[in-house]
Amino acid sequence: MASPGRCCLWSCPEQVSPYCSENHQNDAVTGEASAFGVAIAGARSDDEIRRISVKCLRARALVRATGVPELPVASLTTTPWLLANTFFNRDLHPDQTVKNWVFFSLADPPGMWRIWKYYDERNVAEDIRRRRFNLEAPARSTDGGRFTLKKFRLEGFAAVAFVAFYWLTFEASAAGQKGVYTPLVKPIQAPKGFGDHRKRGLETSSGNLGKKRRGEEKAPELISASSRDYNVDMMPKFM
Repeated sequence: MASPGRCCLWSCPEQVSPYCSENHQNDAVTGEASAFGVAIAGARSDDEIRRISVKCLRARALVRATGVPELPVASLTTTPWLLANTFFNRDLHPDQTVKNWVFFSLADPPGMWRIWKYYDERNVAEDIRRRRFNLEAPARSTDGGRFTLKKFRLEGFAAVAFVAFYWLTFEASAAGQKGVYTPLVKPIQAPKGFGDHRKRGLETSSGNLGKKRRGEEKAPELISASSRDYNVDMMPKFM
């Protein structure tokens, strides 16, 4: 695979490879040690998102530092609303409404499907596919903004066989408002007719019990005299 053709630091547009300066090389190495996703303020175009993602994946495939850390799978298997103190700080400037984070992580972490719902997939460059996700209903908040996720994956290279490049976006409901996590709770409904069936069953049972209490059941027939005589006659006699 050819070199990305640009400085490998994720934010640098200089067309000098692998790094445009020693400072950017140092920034690329130290940035990967961070425990937080790289924060990017403001809305970004699809073309810019694609360009940064493709460059970082190709640099990673060549085992070059990009300044983008690799986060644990918890960053994808927990609703991002609960990760403000760990990976994704939602604090916004007073006039800011959109905040992004970029990071590497496991390409297909177990349990991700409980949080993120896939809805779109397409090729964005040679051997690179992009998937887009929305939060599943239980992971959303009913108040305070929304999250979306994009996953970019480079296929056919051992260095990136199990990792992907992620682009997480938070859109606030109002400028400067980081929102509050108020989970959407769906009430559990009983199957249709379930209560009526139980009611009918109880009525039937209580009716039978009432009949038994009122003596409406037929009493057993008494043994007739002829039957008693027959039994007596059948007894062995020793005299």
